[in-house]
Amino acid sequence: LVEVQTRSFDNFLQLSIKPEERLNQGLHAICKSDFPIKDYTDRATVYYISYDIDIPKYDVEECTQIEKTYGANIQVNVRLIVRYIDEEAGTKSVRDNKEKKCIMYNYIII
Repeated sequence: LVEVQTRSFDNFLQLSIKPEERLNQGLHAICKSDFPIKDYTDRATVYYISYDIDIPKYDVEECTQIEKTYGANIQVNVRLIVRYIDEEAGTKSVRDNKEKKCIMYNYIII
């Protein structure tokens, strides 16, 4: 039973697969389905690129000693595109284009 749960969790995170080669399933599929996120004026859009999972800061034994939870951060790589809209001409142009890693979640490793 534990092996089935472990395999299922591994398939959900796809840690052994490079970000650009991940299948459209699990956490990757969830992130893809929630993006892009646009503001109501269509001037800014956030796009999902990929996610990474940090290496835990402490091992299990250290966490026990210092009374911390054994876990790691899930970071999402996103791209923000800000557009300038010329109301008179009816045109849009890219004003800013930035990529950044954002901590989405700290998950507990079982």
